[in-house]
Amino acid sequence: MHNISFKHIISVFTIFVSGKAQETTELPNLATSVPTCGECFCVPDDGQVCPGTRANSFEIIGDQLQFVTQEVANPYTLDCNPYIDAQCETAPPQEFISLGTEAVCGIHYLVPASIRLCPRTYKIQSYPNQLAAESDGAVVTHVGSCGVCSTTRDLATFMSSKDLTPAVSKCLVKVTLLGITLENLIECVEEIGLTYECANLLSLNAIALSRSCVARCQNSIFGGQPNQGGSPNCELSDCITCANDFTLPVFESFAGRDAHRSGILAGYAYPCSENVNITHEVCPKFNEMGAAPTFTTSPLPAVTSMPSIAASSGFDLYQLTISHGLMGLTFIVGALTLF
Repeated sequence: MHNISFKHIISVFTIFVSGKAQETTELPNLATSVPTCGECFCVPDDGQVCPGTRANSFEIIGDQLQFVTQEVANPYTLDCNPYIDAQCETAPPQEFISLGTEAVCGIHYLVPASIRLCPRTYKIQSYPNQLAAESDGAVVTHVGSCGVCSTTRDLATFMSSKDLTPAVSKCLVKVTLLGITLENLIECVEEIGLTYECANLLSLNAIALSRSCVARCQNSIFGGQPNQGGSPNCELSDCITCANDFTLPVFESFAGRDAHRSGILAGYAYPCSENVNITHEVCPKFNEMGAAPTFTTSPLPAVTSMPSIAASSGFDLYQLTISHGLMGLTFIVGALTLF
């Protein structure tokens, strides 16, 4: 059992009561939660205009709940902490990491979809680019190399949560009452809907964040700084900037998938040049689609289909800003030593 000072607990609960609690039987609908810079879903470069409109934050064909029932045959695992170990790598080792988002992660379903049944088992494979994946008959699931969060179950969770930071913050409050260990933190994060490997990395990310950004997040929150400033620059808060500078590169590298890399608009508006759009097809019909995924890059077309809403597992989420969630992480985890 790890001891936590009373002031840290009070600070965290103060942050949580400043948010709006949502008790619901459905997961949040991202259709009405597209982040914007002014009236644009992304931040245009200097001298450029907004490339289009987005009615929804992601595109999907089918019921996203089907993704949860699919099983990956070759998951990536992580037995080290990449935030403190420069030699840390996944098993099996990741490919094409140096290519960044030029690389893509593709899905190969082991049994092609039939008219009546969707495929249930698949393998994931990294490719150097979109063309290589398409030529090999893969369905692109996100940009960047495959990693520990590249499963379709993790995709369904990223689709169903506005942002995972508030949910992880709630986990930290929950396990504080029981005595925090890394394992029970992972277990709680896993309950959000993530696979164990992805929950493990997200928990390690929260701990690393607390060590790097506590002061800057305090200043952002108590200084009343919004997550993102107004147009045309739409600059990010100092708290989010710190997280992006110190922990996001490691998380993206080892996770493979996050909301942004999966074509999900969530959290804040990204530069238009960095946005991607992937139409996720729950039950791909290879004969109909010619073994080619639906994949486009910005500028993005308007989204016309509404995402499906999966039933909640009972783990209610708190509607907090990203900065409040990061603040919760830094206050609680900053008081702990888990290694």
